[in-house]
Amino acid sequence: MLIGRYLVDDSPIPFHLAVRHVRGGEGRTPVSFAVDDQADSMLTVSVRYEEGEDGQAILRRGNRWAGDYYCDDGWFMVSMDGGSSRWPNLVRPGGHPPKRGSLRIAPGTEGALIGKLVGHWFEGFQPYAPGSGDGIPLPWTWKSAHAWLRTESFSPATLARLRARQATAGEAQRAAPETGVAASAGVSDAIANDPVWQANHALEQGLPATGQRGAIQP
Repeated sequence: MLIGRYLVDDSPIPFHLAVRHVRGGEGRTPVSFAVDDQADSMLTVSVRYEEGEDGQAILRRGNRWAGDYYCDDGWFMVSMDGGSSRWPNLVRPGGHPPKRGSLRIAPGTEGALIGKLVGHWFEGFQPYAPGSGDGIPLPWTWKSAHAWLRTESFSPATLARLRARQATAGEAQRAAPETGVAASAGVSDAIANDPVWQANHALEQGLPATGQRGAIQP
């Protein structure tokens, strides 16, 4: 269950889970979002703005091709349509901006949400109108990359920490604007200590063979 109130931070989680679905938020600053109700076929989300107003929306469960979200292998999967290009530097498969993406979300520790953002890039074959889209992916060109995310539960303290980080990042960006925003190769301590990340990291790395266990001991 994802029910709870969370911080609207700089990651894709708040945007794709709540902010993009709530109408009337243009020109206002979102501070927190909440999953207020979660049923088998839908969930209710709300966004609280700095101006003190709330907006609400209902998300419908679907599948990989339709609906606002679906569930897969224990993950809450949200659509990246209409917003996958907002974070082009978080994942760069083969050094390229992703052409397709997915966002997986699960409850983390201490009331947080942890997410896995996956991006894909490929060369496409255009059978009809060249240049009209990404085309049909050529299998041998397919490249993938992912980044781990964590969105904290909302409190005045977490909001203050976020604004302090944003101010520091803004000062650094103004001091060296030509560097742009680069994705980090590692994960934060908060993510690395989360059981969701640890379980998936173990699956990604695979268990060492019997003869390898001794070799990796410190």
